Amino acid sequence: MPHSAWVLATLAAGWFFCYFDIMTLGFALPVAIKEFHVDVTIGATAASVGLIGFIVGELLVGILSDVSGRRGALFVSIGLYAIGGFLNAVAPNAFLFVAFRFISGCGIGAFIGVASAYVGEILPPAIRGRFAAWSVAPALFGGGSVAFFALGLVPNFSIGWRILVALPLLAIIPVILGRREVPESLRWLVEHDRLDEAERMVETLEARVRRKLGTEQLPPVLEATERAVETEERQQFTLASIFRPPFLFYTTILFFMWFFKYVVDYGFGAMGTTLLVKQGFTLAHSIEMTFAGSFGGIIGAVIAPYVTDRYARKWWPFVVTMLLAAELLALGLHPTGFLITAYYFLNMFEVGTFVPIVYLLTAEHFPTSGRTLAVAMTNGVAHVGGAIGPFAATFVFASFGFGPMFLGFSVCYALVAILLLFTQRTTRRNLEEIVNEEAGLTPASPA
Repeated sequence: MPHSAWVLATLAAGWFFCYFDIMTLGFALPVAIKEFHVDVTIGATAASVGLIGFIVGELLVGILSDVSGRRGALFVSIGLYAIGGFLNAVAPNAFLFVAFRFISGCGIGAFIGVASAYVGEILPPAIRGRFAAWSVAPALFGGGSVAFFALGLVPNFSIGWRILVALPLLAIIPVILGRREVPESLRWLVEHDRLDEAERMVETLEARVRRKLGTEQLPPVLEATERAVETEERQQFTLASIFRPPFLFYTTILFFMWFFKYVVDYGFGAMGTTLLVKQGFTLAHSIEMTFAGSFGGIIGAVIAPYVTDRYARKWWPFVVTMLLAAELLALGLHPTGFLITAYYFLNMFEVGTFVPIVYLLTAEHFPTSGRTLAVAMTNGVAHVGGAIGPFAATFVFASFGFGPMFLGFSVCYALVAILLLFTQRTTRRNLEEIVNEEAGLTPASPA
């Protein structure tokens, strides 16, 4: 890769603590609810407010990213969720705890949107999927490690849950140390006529490649830049293009795909430990059952880089999501501790393969001029499903029990898999080629 190692370090830390932050809420809530002397509804409210923040943050910072650049938006998003985690840790009451979850949510949503677009724009087609998967893999390690931190901290220390939710503050360390080494997106610079900066960046990247390879045989800077400037994409599309045909079709199906996924992921993800305790499991046992998910997520994250550039991106997530829907159907018909443990494993395995591939797949469907806004409108706004999920899970559990709750989740995941089938083939294709084909334009030369 021609970029500094700090680029990967910043993305890796950003993803690790992003998902770490997401998963902390489910483990912290049972103790926080008792400490604040409130009922379980406040837990669902905290989860939903965080998701509302997710939507707001991804939309606002997504627009900032498309207008002012990917690099600054990336740093802003990490700073938001790091500060939000610290504020959650010192919250004196339930009201402020919920309010600070909004700040954390803003940062998490913003980071996912910007990072998904950024990583695809800085890499060539042949390795785009593999590198994107490796950069997102730390997210699954981060989410998977929370259960181990939680088991050591939450049941054993009165402030254990506060320490747990404060740990995302560590994400700002690589931002501070490596901020000068993280470049702007070359495609964004060209899109905004900042050609002098684009040429200087290409010169820097080529010099780094020459040092690594020990060769001078590289394409001329001006030729590569001019080819990018002359793409049909730059001439045809604006920020509003994602709301008009043909991109409106992909905006719509990708929104509903993410919507149904988040109903399940946040419905049981945020409330799972709390509902298991309500079902009669001890807190320690409830946390222990989630350990299977930790291993599932890590295995999925390791597999993702090896399949994302090998097949059309939609097929592997489709197969794994349908498998998870079948497991949820079995769990709904016969809810047992073993199947709950199996669900945690398979759910996080699906997340481990689905997330790095489909984040990238989502961003690949849209032009540079509105790419991060498109991710915000599809992935970000779809977190409305995640905001609904905790209340829906709590209501169905209270009214009908475990079985019907998981049957509903099975239907949601089947819909996710079906909607994936309507996405484009993007593997090993230039971003401009994908966009131009969608719009019925002459394919541009590779950039």
